[in-house]
Amino acid sequence: MELESKVREALAEWGVEAGRTTLSDFESEDPELDARRRRKAQERDEQEELGYRLRNAELEEEIKRRRLQTAREEAAVPVAETEARVKLLGVQSEVLLQSLGELKDFNTPSIVADAGLANGALPLVVGQQMINQTLANIPQDPPQQLESGDEPEKKEK
Repeated sequence: MELESKVREALAEWGVEAGRTTLSDFESEDPELDARRRRKAQERDEQEELGYRLRNAELEEEIKRRRLQTAREEAAVPVAETEARVKLLGVQSEVLLQSLGELKDFNTPSIVADAGLANGALPLVVGQQMINQTLANIPQDPPQQLESGDEPEKKEK
């Protein structure tokens, strides 16, 4: 154990190479002393293992924090992109672009002769009506005119 390695190190300083010692097989004539020595060694080993477990738990928590921060940053990107388009193009244009983006994926027949055969498809005319109603309910904010490098002015409330 520890005593054996200390003896080897001390002998190595004198240029003596220790083979195998029997110091680790030492047993005291006093059984109580031997039991205490074994308990101390066991406690030291448990303490070392707990130290490793604690460090691993701390590393796992740090990994979780970093993943959460990364997810937050990734989630903020689409919001920032939308805000930038609203500042540049105006609210109405952004709503129109998003509506058209959603509408392009709809299953839209040009004519529905039998509602039972439509199979849940949204007629193109209904989609156009939805967009027109949405646009009619959006306030008309003209886009801000920015010079390159300028920051938009904040409105005071």
